[in-house]
Amino acid sequence: MVEKPQKMAESWSFVDTAESNFRPLVVIELAKGTKEETIEWFTKRIVDKKADGGAQLLIKPLVTENGHENIYLVGASHLRLLLGAEAVGLVKECSDNSMRTFTYSSRKTFKDFADDNHNFLTMAECQYIIKHELDNLRAKNEKMIPGYPQAKLYPGKSIVRRLLTSGILVQIFPLHDREELKKLRHSWYGRVRVGYQPL
Repeated sequence: MVEKPQKMAESWSFVDTAESNFRPLVVIELAKGTKEETIEWFTKRIVDKKADGGAQLLIKPLVTENGHENIYLVGASHLRLLLGAEAVGLVKECSDNSMRTFTYSSRKTFKDFADDNHNFLTMAECQYIIKHELDNLRAKNEKMIPGYPQAKLYPGKSIVRRLLTSGILVQIFPLHDREELKKLRHSWYGRVRVGYQPL
């Protein structure tokens, strides 16, 4: 589906980036000893508006018991996730039981959608949207990663990929909900039928 660029650009401009109920969905781990200017630059690119070349996501540092401060939790506002669902072409079930590509403008035609239903998108869908947005952070006019002159950047190329190959970014992974995993495990194991193998 081809998106109308003007309409999407207008939608992105009003996304709330200061949502009070922050729901962490993805974890970013930077290498120990990562320079402060690099961290500031990267986190700024994550929270910057789409119009400014950012991902327009929410990010918070996670301070662990051993004092490791290079772990960050990434989330997004409800509106941002809905607009992201449209951008990635997520297919959802409509009220008439058909499957269609989600669009923000026709959101009320989708099954179980309500403006206050923050569970309309599954955790996996939300994580996919965030990972997609992080992977699509592109270098603009930067020639290098701040603090690392040897780590060259080229306009239009992936920032995350360059951070990974430079050893600055250790990993990005989804945050798993233990309760959901327990429910899923029970439903998987509950369906297993022990029987003789057909000959």
